[in-house]
Amino acid sequence: RLLVEQKQREEAVRRERLVKEQKQREELAKKEKEKLERLRKEEEARRRAQQEAAERNKEREDELAQALEEEQAIGTYGSYIRDLVASNWSRPPSARLDMEVTLSIQMMPTGRVVSVAIVKSSGNDAFDRSAEQAVQRVARFDRLAELSRTQPRVFESQFRRFELTFRPEDLRL
Repeated sequence: RLLVEQKQREEAVRRERLVKEQKQREELAKKEKEKLERLRKEEEARRRAQQEAAERNKEREDELAQALEEEQAIGTYGSYIRDLVASNWSRPPSARLDMEVTLSIQMMPTGRVVSVAIVKSSGNDAFDRSAEQAVQRVARFDRLAELSRTQPRVFESQFRRFELTFRPEDLRL
């Protein structure tokens, strides 16, 4: 009978040890699973942050490209306007190299000139009128109609209403 009791105690101890080992294995497995889940979430957050950074960079690149395109359009169409006005200018005898007049020009999206007004006079009425008449002779800047269709924001902000400074030195007297 002692032997049976001892074997039962040993069996109980062995079962306890197996239960304890099983709990330890389960605890280790749980910790490992939690660690893997934490690493997965960290990796996912890192990838999301990289993707967001890449998207922000792309947006900045697109904005810079658009700004550059707009600046080029402003320069190109500004030169076009100056050249066309210059080609329609009749130099008055009183024009001198140091003169300049600033005109305010308002246009329709079709490129048609709506109004021309002197904002800052040169001090010489004949010169001022000749510059104003040069713009009125042009009457319509055809290429601005193209700009108002392709880049309406640039047209509205830069050419719907703008000032043109007219200088004889720009026109090779």
